[in-house]
Amino acid sequence: MKYLAILFLLISVICFLVVGLMFNLLSFIDYPYLYSGVIFLTLSVVIYFKYR
Repeated sequence: MKYLAILFLLISVICFLVVGLMFNLLSFIDYPYLYSGVIFLTLSVVIYFKYR
């Protein structure tokens, strides 16, 4: 389960990088990537502390 938490963390980092890239280049926030990044980050933290 620890690997699943790490995978979710990596997915959330990629989503946040896409949001930052879109904001810097095109000056708008891509909300689906922002929402999915927050969801995957939350799941990663919950899984990490639940199965620690």
